[in-house]
Amino acid sequence: MDINRGCLYGYEVLSVLQPGYSAETWFNQQSSGYMINLLRIQIESVRSVVTTERLFFNLSIDGFVHLSEEDIRFIGAQHNICLEVSDFSLLKYFSAASRSRFISQVMKVRRSGVDVWVDDFSLEDLMSMDDIRNNFDGIKLARSELLQGYLNHEAKILVKHLPDVPLLIEGIENENDLQQAVSAGVGLGQGYFWRESNLFVM
Repeated sequence: MDINRGCLYGYEVLSVLQPGYSAETWFNQQSSGYMINLLRIQIESVRSVVTTERLFFNLSIDGFVHLSEEDIRFIGAQHNICLEVSDFSLLKYFSAASRSRFISQVMKVRRSGVDVWVDDFSLEDLMSMDDIRNNFDGIKLARSELLQGYLNHEAKILVKHLPDVPLLIEGIENENDLQQAVSAGVGLGQGYFWRESNLFVM
């Protein structure tokens, strides 16, 4: 949601697993090829239902690195698609060469017309601001930053150093969460505070 305007900003598309499966564990066990195929299926399936609104899909660093030229053309041909780097926090542990390869792929995706966002950003990821600058279209801040009281301080740093990058806080569940986001100057929010009568929640 666009907090300032009080209107819809987009939908995040998530896969639903059978009961008993940990989403984080299960997705981390899948190959990059499997996750890219899943992404393509998600895009085709959801775009046939949600035809115009902005849609956010998740893809790992490894998934980005293994996108083929054909994959990028397919994604770029879709309307109003955003990709989130689901495990961006791992990037700081990569070698300079590996980071460069990943950023190169991100830029190819962006040149195809697709926005790429950082997902689950946390305080320790501030050390990766140089990787974010000029290479990403937005930052999703993890709910943990709101719960642990880091949001206000973190948002000020990001706004100062990355003034043109929109910020979104995840996991807004009540009025208090919303007010914290407003006080921190975060313009976008996501969470169950805004409920929909369908399967897609943003």
